[in-house]
Amino acid sequence: MEGLTTGQMVSYMRGLGGHVLRGYKQVLSAAFNLDQPILDDSPEGEEGKQHPKVLVDKMEIARRAIELTVLGGFDKIIWGADGYNSSIHELGFRNSLELVHRAHEFGLTTYMSAGLKVHNIKDAVLSGLDGVGVGAGVIRAIDQRTGMQGPYRESQIDKLTVARDNAANSVRGRGVHLLARLDQMFFLGTLTHDEYILRNQLYTALYSKNESEVQRILCDDPAALRVASISDDGELPWVGKAKRILRSEYPLLRSGVGKVKDGEVLWDEFCRCLEVLVSEEDDEGIYAYYDSESWRAFRKAYREVMGQSELGQGDNRITLKIGPYSV
Repeated sequence: MEGLTTGQMVSYMRGLGGHVLRGYKQVLSAAFNLDQPILDDSPEGEEGKQHPKVLVDKMEIARRAIELTVLGGFDKIIWGADGYNSSIHELGFRNSLELVHRAHEFGLTTYMSAGLKVHNIKDAVLSGLDGVGVGAGVIRAIDQRTGMQGPYRESQIDKLTVARDNAANSVRGRGVHLLARLDQMFFLGTLTHDEYILRNQLYTALYSKNESEVQRILCDDPAALRVASISDDGELPWVGKAKRILRSEYPLLRSGVGKVKDGEVLWDEFCRCLEVLVSEEDDEGIYAYYDSESWRAFRKAYREVMGQSELGQGDNRITLKIGPYSV
């Protein structure tokens, strides 16, 4: 997104997202350089109140980047940086956790690039990032004279995977894994009320590095144990999302039914449709149903009831139903 104002970024993403032909599991990624000032001239979003202005602070850029990615209808955000140090090194653990938590609750996949090194992996894992970019100089032999990249160094790759696994298996690592799931469920409205309360408690404990509280939540909290027991989606992510709606009679998504005309009737019909699609393991069918009027209406009402931002990842996307040879 370098070289564009925020208004141009949103227009570009919406235009590209409407025309690109892709499979339903393919995602569009937006990359932002936190070391490059951005002219913020778009009035859209919570941060879009005083414009135009130039964003210079790394966290200010990173927070605004989340909103811009959502407004553009993209699915994945990438935070990058210039120079020797990685984004996670520049931002630190707490800032990174805040950003990932915020992005996940908008349904985004998160990634940090710009040359992470072995000692950065722990903070990357504990912040809940979905993926990172490791510097070529870390995992490949580099010719110091020509700069040409040589073969991969297996010993360095082993160090990275050990650092990753150690962090993931720690108390905080298991806690942030649970938080990531709760955030994604919050976005889709599949949490129950007690799970929503748990989400806020867990984030506070992780942010303050309170390992004893994280341990208590993981071992003793009924809501945490219930969410942790949900199986991974595997190759059927949309089937998994639908199952999480149907597992409770009153998920938070249902909280806005009263704001929808004939809401209870539509909700019953909505659940019946999901049950059929789930029974057939029709992953692509559920993805298509996500854009139905009823599901959109429930999402909009849910966000209003919860006092959420009007931003909705994908909900403002316009897809042109044309093929490459359409006349």
